[in-house]
Amino acid sequence: MTLDVDIRVRVGGFALEAAITAAAGEVLAVLGPNGSGKSTLLGAIAGHHDHAGAGSAVTGRISIDGRMLDASVPPERRRIGLLGQQTMLFPHLSAMENVAFGPRSQRMPRADAAALARRHLADVGLEDLADRRPSQLSGGQRQRVALARALAAAPDALLLDEPFAALDVQTAARARRLVSELRDRVSVPMVLVTHDPMDAVMLAGRTVVLNEGRVMQQGATGDVLGHPNSPFVAAIAGVDLVAGTGGPNGELRSDPGTASEIRWAGRGDALHVGEAGTAVFSPGSVRIHRPSDARLAGAAANSWTGTVAHLEAIPGGVRLFTAEHPELAVDCSSKTAVDAGVQLGHALHFTIDPDDVSVRRSA
Repeated sequence: MTLDVDIRVRVGGFALEAAITAAAGEVLAVLGPNGSGKSTLLGAIAGHHDHAGAGSAVTGRISIDGRMLDASVPPERRRIGLLGQQTMLFPHLSAMENVAFGPRSQRMPRADAAALARRHLADVGLEDLADRRPSQLSGGQRQRVALARALAAAPDALLLDEPFAALDVQTAARARRLVSELRDRVSVPMVLVTHDPMDAVMLAGRTVVLNEGRVMQQGATGDVLGHPNSPFVAAIAGVDLVAGTGGPNGELRSDPGTASEIRWAGRGDALHVGEAGTAVFSPGSVRIHRPSDARLAGAAANSWTGTVAHLEAIPGGVRLFTAEHPELAVDCSSKTAVDAGVQLGHALHFTIDPDDVSVRRSA
């Protein structure tokens, strides 16, 4: 079973154009900043924009295994489950009754729907709380009930719209594990909208990055987040991206012939002289040294010196930028910052192991 989408959507003054596919048992992650079109994409697949009035329009193709979902198919007949930050459970119904609502609306006998609901609640670890109402459940438990409800309706595809955003850290971790288990057990396409690249890394085999209603990059998650094709996607992925040209030894040279030149060597492509390419690495993989460190004698590739020009606090440490290379972020722990003498105006030396650098020729 495959979800196949190639659409153009207009919602008021916003326009989205996207083509994506998700196979059975696959999670496709959709990343992008607020306003990029992530929720608009899910709304179009679910059928919400086809019936939202004169300010909305969807053209193109949406299909699941050849079953076309055009404007004539209302949301309730699309067999697509949608789970967002807000669980939208019926407050007057128990957890079991909420989960049984979908099967009951499909005219399943009451006893059968109740039995099915209890099985789905067991799948999400809530069989002992089947008789509780939403107000008697925690936020994470309500989210699991909502997921069980979506699955009990036997959807042909499941759309997850920032499902972890409203949860605390521990509850979100448990919810991610649950989605991972469902991915391996439930044979339906799943599209996960998220602002967190780690959701894509942990859950999705493929990733799409949106910006201003356009697909900026898509492909295997390891390729999209491991080697972005643009500074925008690199910012989304949280990595440093350096553009340059090939040098005499197959390495990449950024700012060649200037005082800011750096030679980059790593995994990936060996570039021909003058061939355009990029190098990508994590800010956390950079090692920081005092310039007087004798071990740096003869350092060449993946090595540069800079003066600290800007500092930002990050969880557990510091992110710094230098005056000489303001486009390169460097992350370090608080202890490393103290040991290396990280302060504004101080000169430091930076190195990266070649195994931590990805080099590719430009398309």
